[in-house]
Amino acid sequence: MIILRGPVQTGPLKTVYKNSYTSPQEFMEGLYAVEQNSSKGEGKTTRRIRAIIVPHHLVSSAAIATGFEALKGQSFKKIVMITPDHFFQCEKTLCTTNAVYETFFGNVSADVSMIKKLIASPIVSDNPKLFKMEHGIFSDVPFIAKLFPGVKVTPIALNTTNWKLQQKEIKELIESVLDDQTILVVSSDFSHYLSLLDANKMDEQTAETIFAKDFDGISKLKNPDQSDCPGCLWTLASIANDHGFYNPSVLSHTNSATILKDEKIPETTSHFAMAWYENDKLDEHDVAFAGDVTVTRGNARRLPEEIKQWWAGDGERVVNLEGPLSVGCTSSELWYVFCNPMSRFEQVKNLATHFGIMNNHMLDQRVAGVDRTKQLLETAGKIPVGSEIVETDTVRIVALTEIMNPIEDASFANISKTEQAVLQDLRDHPSDKLTVVYVHGGDEYFALTSDAWTKRWEKFIDAGADAVMVVHAHVPGDMVFYKNKPIFRGLGNFVFDQYDAVSKQTAKFVRLRKENGEVKFETLTADVR
Repeated sequence: MIILRGPVQTGPLKTVYKNSYTSPQEFMEGLYAVEQNSSKGEGKTTRRIRAIIVPHHLVSSAAIATGFEALKGQSFKKIVMITPDHFFQCEKTLCTTNAVYETFFGNVSADVSMIKKLIASPIVSDNPKLFKMEHGIFSDVPFIAKLFPGVKVTPIALNTTNWKLQQKEIKELIESVLDDQTILVVSSDFSHYLSLLDANKMDEQTAETIFAKDFDGISKLKNPDQSDCPGCLWTLASIANDHGFYNPSVLSHTNSATILKDEKIPETTSHFAMAWYENDKLDEHDVAFAGDVTVTRGNARRLPEEIKQWWAGDGERVVNLEGPLSVGCTSSELWYVFCNPMSRFEQVKNLATHFGIMNNHMLDQRVAGVDRTKQLLETAGKIPVGSEIVETDTVRIVALTEIMNPIEDASFANISKTEQAVLQDLRDHPSDKLTVVYVHGGDEYFALTSDAWTKRWEKFIDAGADAVMVVHAHVPGDMVFYKNKPIFRGLGNFVFDQYDAVSKQTAKFVRLRKENGEVKFETLTADVR
């Protein structure tokens, strides 16, 4: 007779990982810092988050806490967490294990059914030894234990040396274990072993690549100069694109040098916390916004069919017209002086119903050029959008520029309201209609936006705007929320003659709708070549 003692093991063996930390101090410091910063709730939103990126170096515990804090209020029961295999222990493309992590704040367990499904794949191995060492997981799970007790966390380590051989298989497998109750978490630090100056340059390049949805560029990010897990980022980006949540938002961008208050450290590590928001399902009847349009230096290219179909519709269509219109443009030796001849404007005039004319090129043909542009737009049946509120049945739009080229600056105040005047106008004329500020600002050719710029744009929402659209950078930016209202920090180029980078030929399109007081949105980021 065989006597069975204890429960029969029917699935993968469970490994319990003891808490290796001696104090909860580092975790609590991060959690406390985020709690203090978010006490007003101004950056919180009810928008659904489908994925986040968080660091795993505890020097950036506030950034880790920021990423997980963003998930509070969301409905989910499971997390799939992908980390790079830091110590090259994964013999296949992916590794996982049925883990239980003991933390100061309680235990965190894997989802057994998910583990079974993963290890049934030929590209996955069950490797308990790997996860005993892998700080990409055990540095982050205490935050989950504290903020989301009972949520299951399934750890996955990606082999950073051979992952490109099975990119499609990785994406499809991770996709297969995600559902409406599961959050995808990428545990990744970014630039490594560089000075603060060089790290910031690398972070800008990385952000530009991600925001432009440049999948090939993401897969080619340098390890360790840009990220310790390009494969993790590529997997998230690919899934986000296919499942309608390609809306990255930088919640925190830090560097060990600034955290430690020693900017001369020769080798630093940088960190991002990002949330990826889900699109609403809007349609062709909704108002839509895009970025910069000019035919100053040549004919417009034919748009890809995907963009034409998405952009088509009977809702208002708003773009930024870079440079004035003229029947006969006056030539200039200055490369930054724009003028759109009407003969070429015919090629793009049907892209939009409304053309923003508040930008740094508005005075490139002097004051007379501004008036002429308004007249030519109206003659063509188009509506110029300046710093006076333009109103339709469904939306109010006001445009302004915070940047001006050095052409006849003295006249600027006479033809365009200042930022303070626009703010006062919004306060004096509140409305239940969707109200959008279309602002020309930010730093040219930078995908990452400074906190100082963002603070300026938040004031428009304080004054009554429902959304802020930003143009000028010529590359797509991310989006953030302020008081549950979106700020799109860079729409990029729509029709423009800049061909030297993927990001400069990538446009972000945004549909908006105000429903029961909430601003709904749907975006498309696409190559316009």
